[in-house]
Amino acid sequence: MAEPADDLAAQILWAWRSHNSIQLGLIAGVPNKGFAAVPLGSRGRTVAEQLVHCWRVRLGWLHYFETGKRPSNGDAAHIDKPNRVALRKAYVESGKRVENHLARALRGEAKIRMHGKSPVRWLAYLVSHEAHHRGSIALALKQNGTSLPDEVAMGGLWGTWIHGR
Repeated sequence: MAEPADDLAAQILWAWRSHNSIQLGLIAGVPNKGFAAVPLGSRGRTVAEQLVHCWRVRLGWLHYFETGKRPSNGDAAHIDKPNRVALRKAYVESGKRVENHLARALRGEAKIRMHGKSPVRWLAYLVSHEAHHRGSIALALKQNGTSLPDEVAMGGLWGTWIHGR
Protein backbone atom coordinates (compact mmCIF):
# COMPACT_ATOMS: atom_id res chain seq x y z
CA MET A 1 0.00 0.00 0.00
CA ALA A 2 1.43 3.36 -1.01
CA GLU A 3 2.36 5.94 1.60
CA PRO A 4 -0.20 8.67 2.17
CA ALA A 5 0.24 11.91 0.26
CA ASP A 6 0.83 15.19 2.04
CA ASP A 7 -2.72 16.44 1.77
CA LEU A 8 -5.14 15.61 4.55
CA ALA A 9 -7.84 14.03 2.37
CA ALA A 10 -5.31 11.58 0.91
CA GLN A 11 -4.13 10.68 4.43
CA ILE A 12 -7.70 10.07 5.58
CA LEU A 13 -8.39 7.77 2.63
CA TRP A 14 -5.06 6.00 3.25
CA ALA A 15 -6.15 5.42 6.87
CA TRP A 16 -9.42 3.84 5.69
CA ARG A 17 -7.67 1.59 3.16
CA SER A 18 -5.17 0.56 5.83
CA HIS A 19 -7.94 -0.25 8.27
CA ASN A 20 -9.84 -2.26 5.67
CA SER A 21 -6.68 -4.20 4.81
CA ILE A 22 -6.34 -5.06 8.50
CA GLN A 23 -9.91 -6.41 8.49
CA LEU A 24 -9.13 -8.45 5.37
CA GLY A 25 -5.97 -9.79 7.03
CA LEU A 26 -8.03 -10.77 10.05
CA ILE A 27 -10.52 -12.64 7.86
CA ALA A 28 -7.65 -14.42 6.09
CA GLY A 29 -5.95 -15.31 9.38
CA VAL A 30 -8.85 -16.77 11.35
CA PRO A 31 -8.38 -20.54 11.51
CA ASN A 32 -11.28 -22.39 9.88
CA LYS A 33 -12.66 -23.71 13.17
CA GLY A 34 -12.29 -20.24 14.67
CA PHE A 35 -15.23 -18.77 12.76
CA ALA A 36 -17.59 -20.62 15.15
CA ALA A 37 -15.80 -19.46 18.33
CA VAL A 38 -17.71 -17.42 20.94
CA PRO A 39 -16.10 -15.66 23.91
CA LEU A 40 -16.40 -17.91 26.98
CA GLY A 41 -19.33 -17.18 29.26
CA SER A 42 -21.02 -15.26 26.48
CA ARG A 43 -24.24 -15.74 24.62
CA GLY A 44 -22.80 -13.34 22.09
CA ARG A 45 -21.93 -13.58 18.45
CA THR A 46 -19.55 -16.08 16.90
CA VAL A 47 -16.44 -14.74 15.19
CA ALA A 48 -18.20 -15.02 11.83
CA GLU A 49 -21.29 -13.26 13.20
CA GLN A 50 -19.14 -10.41 14.56
CA LEU A 51 -17.57 -9.94 11.14
CA VAL A 52 -20.99 -9.96 9.49
CA HIS A 53 -22.22 -7.43 12.07
CA CYS A 54 -19.38 -5.01 11.28
CA TRP A 55 -20.05 -5.35 7.56
CA ARG A 56 -23.76 -4.70 8.10
CA VAL A 57 -22.99 -1.60 10.18
CA ARG A 58 -20.90 -0.23 7.30
CA LEU A 59 -23.75 -0.80 4.86
CA GLY A 60 -26.31 0.55 7.30
CA TRP A 61 -24.48 3.86 7.63
CA LEU A 62 -24.06 4.14 3.87
CA HIS A 63 -27.79 3.48 3.40
CA TYR A 64 -28.62 6.13 6.00
CA PHE A 65 -26.29 8.69 4.47
CA GLU A 66 -27.69 8.10 0.99
CA THR A 67 -31.40 7.96 1.90
CA GLY A 68 -31.78 9.66 5.27
CA LYS A 69 -33.56 6.51 6.49
CA ARG A 70 -32.37 3.76 8.77
CA PRO A 71 -32.36 0.39 7.05
CA SER A 72 -35.24 -1.86 8.04
CA ASN A 73 -34.81 -5.58 8.60
CA GLY A 74 -35.95 -6.13 5.02
CA ASP A 75 -33.24 -3.76 3.78
CA ALA A 76 -30.53 -5.28 5.94
CA ALA A 77 -27.79 -7.06 4.08
CA HIS A 78 -27.03 -10.64 5.00
CA ILE A 79 -24.59 -13.38 4.17
CA ASP A 80 -26.26 -16.79 4.08
CA LYS A 81 -23.12 -18.73 4.94
CA PRO A 82 -20.49 -16.42 6.44
CA ASN A 83 -17.25 -18.11 5.44
CA ARG A 84 -13.84 -16.74 4.53
CA VAL A 85 -14.67 -16.28 0.82
CA ALA A 86 -18.03 -14.56 1.41
CA LEU A 87 -16.63 -12.33 4.15
CA ARG A 88 -13.63 -11.31 2.06
CA LYS A 89 -15.88 -10.37 -0.85
CA ALA A 90 -18.20 -8.41 1.46
CA TYR A 91 -15.31 -6.46 3.02
CA VAL A 92 -13.62 -5.71 -0.31
CA GLU A 93 -16.85 -4.36 -1.78
CA SER A 94 -17.98 -2.45 1.31
CA GLY A 95 -14.46 -1.10 1.82
CA LYS A 96 -14.57 0.43 -1.66
CA ARG A 97 -18.04 1.87 -1.02
CA VAL A 98 -16.95 3.44 2.27
CA GLU A 99 -13.81 4.86 0.64
CA ASN A 100 -15.86 6.32 -2.21
CA HIS A 101 -18.35 7.91 0.20
CA LEU A 102 -15.55 9.30 2.37
CA ALA A 103 -13.81 10.77 -0.69
CA ARG A 104 -17.03 12.37 -1.89
CA ALA A 105 -17.81 13.70 1.60
CA LEU A 106 -14.33 15.16 1.94
CA ARG A 107 -14.96 17.05 -1.31
CA GLY A 108 -18.37 18.21 -0.04
CA GLU A 109 -20.25 16.06 -2.57
CA ALA A 110 -21.85 13.55 -0.17
CA LYS A 111 -23.57 13.78 3.20
CA ILE A 112 -22.42 12.47 6.53
CA ARG A 113 -25.42 12.38 8.83
CA MET A 114 -24.80 12.45 12.57
CA HIS A 115 -21.10 12.18 13.57
CA GLY A 116 -21.10 15.99 13.59
CA LYS A 117 -21.53 15.75 9.80
CA SER A 118 -17.79 15.08 9.75
CA PRO A 119 -16.24 12.43 7.48
CA VAL A 120 -13.26 12.19 9.85
CA ARG A 121 -15.49 11.51 12.86
CA TRP A 122 -17.38 8.86 10.88
CA LEU A 123 -14.08 7.24 9.90
CA ALA A 124 -12.97 7.26 13.55
CA TYR A 125 -16.30 5.67 14.55
CA LEU A 126 -15.97 2.88 11.96
CA VAL A 127 -12.37 2.13 12.89
CA SER A 128 -13.17 2.16 16.62
CA HIS A 129 -16.23 -0.05 16.19
CA GLU A 130 -14.41 -2.63 14.10
CA ALA A 131 -11.32 -2.54 16.34
CA HIS A 132 -13.58 -3.32 19.33
CA HIS A 133 -14.83 -6.39 17.49
CA ARG A 134 -11.28 -7.40 16.47
CA GLY A 135 -10.45 -7.52 20.17
CA SER A 136 -13.53 -9.65 20.87
CA ILE A 137 -12.59 -11.93 18.00
CA ALA A 138 -9.01 -12.36 19.23
CA LEU A 139 -10.31 -13.11 22.74
CA ALA A 140 -12.87 -15.62 21.47
CA LEU A 141 -10.19 -17.44 19.50
CA LYS A 142 -7.78 -17.52 22.43
CA GLN A 143 -10.42 -18.69 24.90
CA ASN A 144 -11.44 -21.46 22.52
CA GLY A 145 -7.92 -22.86 22.19
CA THR A 146 -6.86 -21.29 18.93
CA SER A 147 -5.36 -17.98 17.95
CA LEU A 148 -4.43 -15.82 15.04
CA PRO A 149 -1.07 -16.51 13.41
CA ASP A 150 1.62 -14.16 14.84
CA GLU A 151 2.06 -12.42 11.49
CA VAL A 152 -1.63 -11.47 11.61
CA ALA A 153 -1.93 -10.81 15.35
CA MET A 154 1.13 -8.56 15.55
CA GLY A 155 2.22 -7.57 12.06
CA GLY A 156 -1.19 -7.41 10.43
CA LEU A 157 -3.19 -5.80 13.21
CA TRP A 158 -0.52 -3.36 14.36
CA GLY A 159 2.24 -3.23 11.77
CA THR A 160 0.03 -1.55 9.20
CA TRP A 161 -0.38 1.49 11.43
CA ILE A 162 3.15 1.56 12.80
CA HIS A 163 5.10 0.87 9.62
CA GLY A 164 2.71 2.39 7.09
CA ARG A 165 2.33 -0.77 5.02
